[in-house]
Formats: sequence, structure tokens, C-alpha cells
Amino acid sequence: MTELVDRQSLALTYALPSAALRAFGVRDLPGGGVRIEYVGPDGRPGRARYRRAKSGVQGSAWESGDLPVIAYRHAMTDNPVHAKGVILLCEGESSCWTLWHCGFAAIGIPGADKVSCLRAGDLGSAQTVVVVIEPDGLETYPDGRDAYSGQVLRRLRETGYPGTVKMLYLDAVAKDINALYQAGPATFVPRLQRLLDLAVRE
Repeated sequence: MTELVDRQSLALTYALPSAALRAFGVRDLPGGGVRIEYVGPDGRPGRARYRRAKSGVQGSAWESGDLPVIAYRHAMTDNPVHAKGVILLCEGESSCWTLWHCGFAAIGIPGADKVSCLRAGDLGSAQTVVVVIEPDGLETYPDGRDAYSGQVLRRLRETGYPGTVKMLYLDAVAKDINALYQAGPATFVPRLQRLLDLAVRE
């Protein structure tokens, strides 16, 4: 039987402080698992997500109810502090936790099949969106990463986003943002900043 996670075990898995996850809206559930809060740019709640296993892909489920599925964001989204208004667009929640903890503005698409939930207001005041593309894999990208990146670019156009769009491919670097962080937390910020400087403009 799979052991249910709690906020502390997720913090250990991702090498992040438990207090940071709490600040990002991760709450322990009675009996095991966590509830992850989703809040829109206007402060209104979206549909929350439950995670009962360390893997977000295999261990997550949406809360029932009529609230909409929205992009994963935090107050940090509205106030980019790095690289002149850059915001990173990721797939999944753990990449956002890592980036927020390190001071980067980021927003998450909650699954490769939920690209359409992205709205213009989600991007805040960012002048540049950097789309983070992880190495290809069916667990993250069931239809392939090229299909995912194409959907994201189309969705950004549909929202009317007026800024610059860049693509950051992690293939030769790490399997995801958190793995890049865990490879050297003390040097993560400058290493990521160098990668952002090399991101390919669309």
C-alpha cells in the first residue's frame, strides 16, 4: 500500500521548507494527503487539488464541486523580482514551489491537458514569459512535449499576451526545475539565471 504524504514529507522530497509549502497553500488532510489551494488573480478560489502520493502525476485528484480549474499561482506571480519582469510558466506545482521559494515569479499549468485554463490576467505585469520545457516523457507530456509546447504558444496568443515569449529546454540540464535546484541549492539562482539568459525567443 502506498504511504500517504503530508506537507512535511513533501518538503523533504523536494528539499524545501515545510513552512514555505504552507505559505503556498499546501495543507495537511485528516487521515493523510494534502490539499493544495488554487487562487485566481482576483483572489477568488479555484478548484483545489488533492495529493496523496509524492508523484503529482499519479497521486493527484481534483476536488469535486463547481469551482473552475485555474492556473496555479501565488502572490509572487504579481510582482516579478528577477530579470526585469520575467515570469516562468511551468507544468505542475513542485516547480512553482521551488521557484517561489527562491524568489522567482512563476505560474503553473496543472497538467499538460489543462493548458486552456491559462488566462491573460494570470501573467501579471510580466514583460517576458519563459516557458519551461522538461525532457520528453509520457508521464509529463502524454502527447509529447512538442505538442505541449505548441499548445502553450497557441494559448498565449489566444490570451492576447503582448510581451516576449521564450522557451527554456531542460534536456541537457535536469529532469525538472526541482531537480536542478536539488543538484545545488546554494547555486541554483545564478545557474537558473544563466539558463534564462540563453532561453530561445519565439
